[in-house]
Amino acid sequence: MKKFLLLAVVFVVSNVVFAQEVTFGAKVGVNYGATLTSDADYNALFKGAIRPQFGVFAELNLSDAFALQGGLEYFGSGFQGKGEDVDYKPLGSTVELQVKNEVKGKLAYLQVPVLAKYYITEGFSVEAGPYVGFLLSAKYDGKSTTSYNGSVLGTTDYDNEDLKDEYNSTDFGLKFGVGYKLENGLMFSAGYNLGLSDLQKEDEGEVSGDDGVKGTESFKVKNQFFQFGVGYKFL
Repeated sequence: MKKFLLLAVVFVVSNVVFAQEVTFGAKVGVNYGATLTSDADYNALFKGAIRPQFGVFAELNLSDAFALQGGLEYFGSGFQGKGEDVDYKPLGSTVELQVKNEVKGKLAYLQVPVLAKYYITEGFSVEAGPYVGFLLSAKYDGKSTTSYNGSVLGTTDYDNEDLKDEYNSTDFGLKFGVGYKLENGLMFSAGYNLGLSDLQKEDEGEVSGDDGVKGTESFKVKNQFFQFGVGYKFL
């Protein structure tokens, strides 16, 4: 599936770039959101992270109402959250410890989308299509604090840890959006990035239950974000 999407993207982009009736543009914006799903009772609240995006695009006008758009974008994604385990027992111990965690994941991709665009009215359009993303970096910031009866026993900091080897090198999914272009070429856009692939190579993590017995929980991380941007289309 990934190879098929990649070949389709490369084919369409190459045809768009070398077509005669093609216009070019650039855009910049932000992504907001993240998806982390778990099949266990994971006592943590994950929320969206705001990350940048910017890139260039080429648009092939097929008619007054239809167009194909291929692009090359830097796509930032990530997640952040806080969690607390108040009943943590180290294996073989009867002592209950309190563990607080703060995490922030920062991912970066080179994304190649191919979008079909339909202009409802002059300047206003809706768009949808597939994308393929190539992982550039995966960083992790965090802090874990262990305490007993309110007294801090120790704190571990994770500063810009490199986790690229733990993530898959490619991502794929679908993009949906709306846009509006002014007569001077200035553009405004909003959309949603629906990642379909699991970003991590391993989707199981070790957890400890209230009885101190260790086990695993399955979780998945996907690139699912709202996107907002501005751009300029060269006339």
